Amino acid sequence: WRTLRSKPIHLSDVLWQWDNARPHVARSVQQYMESCGVQLVFQSPYSPDFNLCDRFLFSWMKTDLSRRVFSDHNEVREAALQWARGLDEDCLKREVQRLVDHFQAVINARGDYITN
Repeated sequence: WRTLRSKPIHLSDVLWQWDNARPHVARSVQQYMESCGVQLVFQSPYSPDFNLCDRFLFSWMKTDLSRRVFSDHNEVREAALQWARGLDEDCLKREVQRLVDHFQAVINARGDYITN
């Protein structure tokens, strides 16, 4: 939160998907993000399977970046950006398609719990 307040950002073209973690639902954070023009989209409770990042990106990033030692937040940010830029486009397309297939399976099951 301090980082967001100290450095102005322009996020009006961003669609931001959040879960219901306390930092995400804090009124002050929501008001700040909305003042930046960010459209907030909250995922359904207990459904990390609907979030592309939770499905695979975070675990991949954690595996790759946990082997390194960082001296400050800027190094972490730069490493994360470099990591994201290095993602294989075909792999991302495959994972997005798997997410779409998962959505369709949930729709077909009329919202009931599914495993895949």
